[in-house]
Amino acid sequence: IHPADSYVNREFAREPWLSYIMHQIRDAGEFLADSVRFDRIYNKPVVNGEYGYHVPESVHPFHGIRNDAHYIRTGGWSIFGAGGYFVAGFGRTFYDPDGHYGYDPGFDHPPVSWDLNFAPDLEMARQYKVFYKFFTEQTSWPELQPHRELVRDGQTELLAKPGAEYIAYNARGGRMSLQLPAGHFSLAWFDPIAGTLQPARIFASTGETVLIMPSDSLDAAAVVRPAAAPSLINAGRVRSLTREQLNIRQVRYRWQTPDLADSRLTLLKPDGSRIQFVDTKPAKEHALVVDGLSPEIDYHVTVFSQSEDRREWKTVASTLRTKVVVMDEWREAENFPIRTAGRRENPGWNLDENGHVATTLDFPQAGPYRFTVRARGECRHSIWPRLSFQIDDREVAVRDINSAIYKNFIFEKEMTAGSHQLKLAFTNGGDVRQLIVDRVHVQFVRAIIPEPEPDTDAETPSPPTSLRLQEYPNPFRDLILFKAALPAGGRISLKIFDLQGREIVTIIDEERSTGQLDLIWDGKDRAELPVAAGIYFAVLTLQTETAGLSQIQRHTQKVLRLK
Repeated sequence: IHPADSYVNREFAREPWLSYIMHQIRDAGEFLADSVRFDRIYNKPVVNGEYGYHVPESVHPFHGIRNDAHYIRTGGWSIFGAGGYFVAGFGRTFYDPDGHYGYDPGFDHPPVSWDLNFAPDLEMARQYKVFYKFFTEQTSWPELQPHRELVRDGQTELLAKPGAEYIAYNARGGRMSLQLPAGHFSLAWFDPIAGTLQPARIFASTGETVLIMPSDSLDAAAVVRPAAAPSLINAGRVRSLTREQLNIRQVRYRWQTPDLADSRLTLLKPDGSRIQFVDTKPAKEHALVVDGLSPEIDYHVTVFSQSEDRREWKTVASTLRTKVVVMDEWREAENFPIRTAGRRENPGWNLDENGHVATTLDFPQAGPYRFTVRARGECRHSIWPRLSFQIDDREVAVRDINSAIYKNFIFEKEMTAGSHQLKLAFTNGGDVRQLIVDRVHVQFVRAIIPEPEPDTDAETPSPPTSLRLQEYPNPFRDLILFKAALPAGGRISLKIFDLQGREIVTIIDEERSTGQLDLIWDGKDRAELPVAAGIYFAVLTLQTETAGLSQIQRHTQKVLRLK
């Protein structure tokens, strides 16, 4: 019975004579982990006995994965993190008389059997030793169990004894999000390649905690354990705090500290829950991206940094609200309606032998757009795969996808309003070269500008001297944001009129004090029905009373609603 047949486990897994579940499954890390989770329901050990051979000079023809050190390491950690066990081999111990693995002439020699003096094999064996020594010497792994329910990002594998120890692993890099109990914890990052463990830092958890990993693209393991609350020394305020909206879900905060310190941020959500963001890398120039936001909702943010000697620089809480943007869409490559000469990866789509993927996008207004393509490539004969970025079958730019692990490649293009086809094409296939695209992020960028974070220690800004009304975006499709500046308190109203002067809807009509006011129109009339595309007028009126005399100010703005 060949264990590569998934039906074998389903048929015999509950039999008492079968002592453990056996796999022979080769694929990317997430799929390897998912297959383990699927078969743990039988309450028997799950072993992937042939997930990969270390044959770096070859690409397996069935799944297009190069069996190099990165694949062997990340696959093994992912299998173990999901609660399974693994067995892997080396190219020199793998005898291949039937030619399952194609030979790449760009390497020194084809696979041969039984030669453990091959330097890459020795390096891979060293990384296995790092894995073994970490779990046997630095964790209580016999007591750890998979706890994927405590993971919020969908990519991290977590072994834990809740309340005592958490070992989280992410093969992609970037960040990991964990649901931890309230309290203080120590965090130390383990490098699965070098075998080094960074000094631990203490952080406070109030529920969900986002840990910024040491690398945006390399794997790492987080060692998290309960700790006593530290005694902190108040070092004052952080300096030069600014924020920049990247899209409707992400905002980047930047600040400075006089000495090296970590980067931390607390996000208070409207429902009262909190998310902690922790980046332990020491720096004087800090940058931290907050994600998972919803537009037009008020959050409260506290930014702070702590040094190794426990000095803390901190801000008071400030309000954060992301603005509606014209376009901010994510498209998964494997879901593009047009896909040629390729196959599904996990995640992504392998373009394979000069294939392409294409999809049609609706651009609500003319202007600059940013296209962020997440992709990876396989280099052959010192040549990386080349990606052609095309709009309406016209080539905009060509990039070498010069990374064996997923990386973001950015293209920018001035677009006209309307529907346009986006195509991603593989232009230099052959030699078993690989190009895999994960997803594309399309974003209107004109209004993405830095804005200073209000400094609560500064003097209160002077009120506006005149009635003003600004709008964004204009033209708009679904929502438009109006920012009203009120020079005095009084009766304020914002009404929408059509070209014939008929009142369509009243956005606000009430007493308000002086200052700034944000208002949104959703493109509907007073009956909650969408209005037709065309030109409308937003009329802002302020009525004030001074010494018994009534004074009226008006400001009118023309807006255009698109189909």
